[in-house]
Amino acid sequence: RAMEIGQQLHDHFNGEVFFDCHNVERDEQNFNSLTREVEACQPYYPNVSVSRYFGNFEDYMEGILRKIPSGAATLYFLDPWGYQNIDMVIKLLERRYNEVVVTFMSSFWNRFLGDSTKISTHDENFDTPEWRELLDLPRGKRQPALVTFYGREIQRQASEKLGLNEVYIYPIDVDFGDRDQDIYHLIHASRSPRARLAMEEAVRGATSLLKQDALVLYDSSVQDLDREGTLEASRLAGNIWLDTWEATWHTDIRQAVKALEAQGQVEILPEPGKVHKVGNLLRWKERVMLKGDQLRLI
Repeated sequence: RAMEIGQQLHDHFNGEVFFDCHNVERDEQNFNSLTREVEACQPYYPNVSVSRYFGNFEDYMEGILRKIPSGAATLYFLDPWGYQNIDMVIKLLERRYNEVVVTFMSSFWNRFLGDSTKISTHDENFDTPEWRELLDLPRGKRQPALVTFYGREIQRQASEKLGLNEVYIYPIDVDFGDRDQDIYHLIHASRSPRARLAMEEAVRGATSLLKQDALVLYDSSVQDLDREGTLEASRLAGNIWLDTWEATWHTDIRQAVKALEAQGQVEILPEPGKVHKVGNLLRWKERVMLKGDQLRLI
């Protein structure tokens, strides 16, 4: 499927866009299967380059990074067998246009979180001992708390190690169907609100998301509006997503701003050359101006 999309992009942009795939697989049987599939598909997608590596991603990461131009948009899908340490995610976020999707085996992690033989493993993978605080939570609440902790640690460590204060986390849960338990989560991490929006749109309607009881437009957004007078919609959404990962652009944020506009708390300034009608949903390039002293929707 990735090769098909890559070829479509190449054709759509008249040959000016190239899609390169780097696949790393440490299981020999899976690697051989991957090789057969790629070789069978390659004639149909001649403008897509596919490189295959047998072994661990950590062993090939630096070599792969050297092959990718520093300014190229890159999506990394880390699908470990068991644990994925946070340090690897942080390293990949160092480049401005990198995005990372991690298969976070939250059910597996939760199951072994209290196993005394795994303490050093958890310390290494989380790169902090603070995960122990999760042990006091009831088992039924620990898995979602574990997902939040993992995402917050990505944000915290990206800030401390790389000076990145705007890392956007988007968790997607994969559930057991009728059972009140998730199998695992996909954690999307990026440095761009636009990338966060694109991921939301990609999974929209295809999976259930972690829900919140209410949407709150956080103080950081309010402070920015107070200080600057106006904010681009993309920036306002980005500020919300730094704390409220599951707030959706289409349903939550735009509807919230629409309600605030109806209450007279904000004014929507249109894009140059365009018109905004009161009651219309917010557009990505429009601006939001605070009219009152406080902006909050609960």
